[in-house]
Amino acid sequence: MVTTDTLNGFTMSKLIYRADRRAAIASRIMSVAVALLSLLVAGMGLAKLYLPVVEETLKDLGLTVGVAVVVAMVAAFVLAMRVAKSAPAAQEG
Repeated sequence: MVTTDTLNGFTMSKLIYRADRRAAIASRIMSVAVALLSLLVAGMGLAKLYLPVVEETLKDLGLTVGVAVVVAMVAAFVLAMRVAKSAPAAQEG
């Protein structure tokens, strides 16, 4: 969770430098990605409480799950940048 929040903070700080329509679109995509990933992690935590087989499986896959979280956030960042790049920029004035 700390990794996800750190990565989210880093990407949001990069987006703040570009305060236009593209940045708003990218920010929304990243926020949705963080929210979905947080819900997924919470769901895994609940599953561990109620299903012993899930707890055993996740115990063996701890590092893999952590790497998957980081990869998912990087993929969301790349997607957000591509979608934002294709969006028209806001006109000043």
